[in-house]
Amino acid sequence: MKPHPYILFDGSFTGFLNAIQQGYENSHSRILLTCSENTHTLPLFGPILRVETDIVKAQRLWGELGLLGTGIQKRVYYGFLHENWELQSEIYQYVAHLFCPEIEGIELLGIAAGRLLEGPVKEVSRERSELERKLAFKTNADGLWYSEIRPKHNILPLLSRYCRSRFSSDPWLVVDTKRKKSLSAVSGKLTLTSYTQDKQNYSRTEPVLYSGLQRVASCEKDGSASPNPKTALLQTPSAQNQDIQKWGSDWRQRAV
Repeated sequence: MKPHPYILFDGSFTGFLNAIQQGYENSHSRILLTCSENTHTLPLFGPILRVETDIVKAQRLWGELGLLGTGIQKRVYYGFLHENWELQSEIYQYVAHLFCPEIEGIELLGIAAGRLLEGPVKEVSRERSELERKLAFKTNADGLWYSEIRPKHNILPLLSRYCRSRFSSDPWLVVDTKRKKSLSAVSGKLTLTSYTQDKQNYSRTEPVLYSGLQRVASCEKDGSASPNPKTALLQTPSAQNQDIQKWGSDWRQRAV
């Protein structure tokens, strides 16, 4: 039997799908996944693989999951957003038994994993519904509707449909202060962005998945960009620089 490998991915759902695919293409009955930022948790011995993030491959796998049913997509995506990292291996076994049932022992493992995921999926769905009922927005002098949240689970990507329905064509921004992520829509463009406040002020846009749709945005690194979501509103770098004074340095500044 092959040893269980550790697979490093970038922490995004796209990278997670890439890691899953690499695992079952190499006929592993179990893999251990970890974000590339958490390399201190890696063992001293055993195979360690690093997967490159490939949006095209992730989209293909996501679409294949959709052909099997949106309920399967939901189980995989909501299970990932639950952020219980121990569940990631279970999600892998669930997906692997669907696409590679010939892997030794994977069928029984995958069925058990699917049952185990039902509880976490319900928790994520319940928190999303509760937050949508309670979500409060403020508007500033420039007409931007914004809100700050701090949910238990990573439900920010799931708020896109609700916000687009509520604000139609108006610009809006929701910031998850716990995870340093923002979800926003400006001029009809929906973007999910992760921010860090290290020396390089790194920001990364991620695909937004909802109801079988994946909106893809490119990743870029700009050392001059601000980690403040309000000063990086999904525009060109020159427009972002012009908006620094406009939006202010504090997320709450000029709110009414």
